[in-house]
Amino acid sequence: MNAVNVSLVNILQAILLTAEQPLSLEQLTDYFSPEEGVSKQDIRVALQQLNQQCQQHSFALVEIASGFRLQTRTEFQTWVQRHSSEKPAKYS
Repeated sequence: MNAVNVSLVNILQAILLTAEQPLSLEQLTDYFSPEEGVSKQDIRVALQQLNQQCQQHSFALVEIASGFRLQTRTEFQTWVQRHSSEKPAKYS
């Protein structure tokens, strides 16, 4: 993997980590200007590399009908839910 590919993988990871919804290949392509010379094929390859990297992390790259997203692996669900569950309101 060359430096450009590593950079593209990291850029896509950052985009997907901060996206509010899954992003299609077309939407991911739109993040890059024509001058940057990033093709759909480049993005596909980088997504495959990102998917391989995710194998060693607590999150996974998932492709659903509406696009790609990064999500926590199910085996970590118990702990993740603890910080996202709503706490009851405290009244004085």
